[in-house]
Amino acid sequence: MRAWADSNPSLFPEPTTKEQGGWIVQRGRGFEVLRWPSLHAAHNSIPVPDEPAGENVVGAFHTHPNLGDDQISSASPRDWANFGHGRYPHYIVSNDGIYRLTDVQEYLGPLYPHDYSALLWAGGVAAAVGGGIGAYCYAHGC
Repeated sequence: MRAWADSNPSLFPEPTTKEQGGWIVQRGRGFEVLRWPSLHAAHNSIPVPDEPAGENVVGAFHTHPNLGDDQISSASPRDWANFGHGRYPHYIVSNDGIYRLTDVQEYLGPLYPHDYSALLWAGGVAAAVGGGIGAYCYAHGC
């Protein structure tokens, strides 16, 4: 997953350890990821831009690259404030796996499962909304 690698996960966060994220948009019958700018991101936060005008946003995601003792792998209080109870799912990608945040938080599974066939259900792309950002990114890179 490109966004996870770009976040430079680390036990000892460096200036290059920054959360990465993006909008998942539907265009016609397909889906694309529009990455958020990460210039002002840190190891434990990323500014969330306004939703892109004219796009059909069906989801969003961001990474939690801090692997240190103070890490939060799943939704933080800030994540709940920004994305909990939203009109579309938000995915959190961490070293412990992928979480989907809606009205509740669900653990979807490991970031790199041993059985990649599990990532191909629903054609990979539709799974970005229904099953998890991991499947989408496995099939399309993000």
